[in-house]
Amino acid sequence: MKANFKHGGIFGAGLLLGTVGLKVLKSTCVKKAATQGIAAGLRAKECVMDATSKVQADVEDMVADAKVINEKLETERVAKEAEKKAAECGCDVESPAIKNAISAGEETKAAETNAKDAIKKVEEAE
Repeated sequence: MKANFKHGGIFGAGLLLGTVGLKVLKSTCVKKAATQGIAAGLRAKECVMDATSKVQADVEDMVADAKVINEKLETERVAKEAEKKAAECGCDVESPAIKNAISAGEETKAAETNAKDAIKKVEEAE
């Protein structure tokens, strides 16, 4: 029987506490404090979003610069490889045919990179 009174007492205390809590939450003082807290949270969110967008723009710039560096290195590698192959076969490295082949390789690489970038942007937009 004591157990029933104990559980009933806990239930009653919870009910009383909930009622008092509801009255407190409806008070103007608590509403003002909660509103100020929410407003501060929204300002903080905006500040974080601004900082995030700036960092994102910086990272995108760095990625673009890195791609340019990699393309330049790849172009130099292709040019050296073409010169090496031309030297192995005894061809004139300065011949227009070899220069055209090297520039065609550079254009193909640049077009491929641009196409991949466009595909990524479309996927990100979706």
